[in-house]
Amino acid sequence: MYRSISPTSASAAFLELASNKIEEILFLDGGSCKIGIESTICICTTDYFSILRPGAISESAIIEVVPEVRKLKLNKTPVKVLAPGAAIKHYSPKARINVEVLPNYGEGLIAPSELSTPRGVVRLLSSTDEFDFAMRLYDAFRLADQLGLQAISVFFPKGTELVDAVKDRVFKAAREV
Repeated sequence: MYRSISPTSASAAFLELASNKIEEILFLDGGSCKIGIESTICICTTDYFSILRPGAISESAIIEVVPEVRKLKLNKTPVKVLAPGAAIKHYSPKARINVEVLPNYGEGLIAPSELSTPRGVVRLLSSTDEFDFAMRLYDAFRLADQLGLQAISVFFPKGTELVDAVKDRVFKAAREV
């Protein structure tokens, strides 16, 4: 599952594991992921605080709940700790991802609902806000793979710090290695 699209439901996890020929799997199905993207991972030592992977819980929300973090040096440079999702390329569908570039005929589009779908383009996600976008992003990536699309154009919604976490996922998926 490393570097591929993160499963956000038991059925997506099953399909991912089955495609890797892993057999005899037992799943507890708690329904679809409520946020849609993975959690925030941070490291907090006596010297510094750093977000290793942005998620739905923002830096400001962490500081609000744990005000002591404010006193620590905020480390914006990558920490030499491997966290899930820390690879250069991750969360990737098979299709090439183009960020903020209009799609060509036969390609996919993931965008806020305000952006109209060009003729001949497959609309994979039409989000109403950043929460809807985050919740359905990986499902849209999976749909592109199921349809055999060669490219997906992604336009980001306006919103809160959750959009930063979504951008992190999309930019990592778009990276050419």
